[in-house]
Amino acid sequence: PREIQQRLAKLPAIGSASFDRAFPHTLRISVAPERSAAVLRSGSRAWLLSAQAKVLRPLTTRPLPQLPRIWTNRATKPRVGFVPGDTGLTRAAAFVARASRAEPSLARRITTVRWQQERLTFVLRSGTELRLGSAAHLHLKLAVARRLLQVLPRSERQRLAYIDLSVPTRPVAG
Repeated sequence: PREIQQRLAKLPAIGSASFDRAFPHTLRISVAPERSAAVLRSGSRAWLLSAQAKVLRPLTTRPLPQLPRIWTNRATKPRVGFVPGDTGLTRAAAFVARASRAEPSLARRITTVRWQQERLTFVLRSGTELRLGSAAHLHLKLAVARRLLQVLPRSERQRLAYIDLSVPTRPVAG
């Protein structure tokens, strides 16, 4: 089983695998696919990323508009099946996956994810930035953002440049 796990781990589309031996002649293998979380962009090139920031496959132009973009510098050379060495990319992909589980309706509106200097920012389709600060209390910060966007009149939401949620009990909109 260890050799099988090592071989499966090399396949980019495999998220996890488990084994069950049913003696004398049966080996059951359960395989779960990786879930796509974001699109990694570097210039005009794009790759599909999992929630663990594993590069699943290269993408064509204008790929998967429903997934958020994580931009990286042009020097990044992702390879299918590997996690880029940039921990910021790894964290950004994980934050997108957490946001998708915590607030799915809000997560579908995220177009860009930035993780710079330990500060997380989601940019929504409207252009509004959700400045989340650290990733601590992400679930609470996203719930506050969703609620603010629900209660604000449409005219005000369209003019919002940002919502600062770094202190979720005292959000600031501007």
